[in-house]
Amino acid sequence: DVIIWTNNILQVPLLPPSHLGCGCNLIDVSYELEFELTSPGLATSLNAWSPLVIGTLPFGYSVVKELQPTS
Repeated sequence: DVIIWTNNILQVPLLPPSHLGCGCNLIDVSYELEFELTSPGLATSLNAWSPLVIGTLPFGYSVVKELQPTS
């Protein structure tokens, strides 16, 4: 599939999280993003790949745990 990216928003479809880390060595899900640059002035296309991490918490989300005082 080819997607022509014409704006600054990259919408990722719903996908299972990557690098599950559940201790299972049978399945490891990973994703990568491929960029292809084509231009009328270039004889060939330029390609680049980058790993893409999919998680279940929004970027910048933090969980603060309250510590109970010990006696």
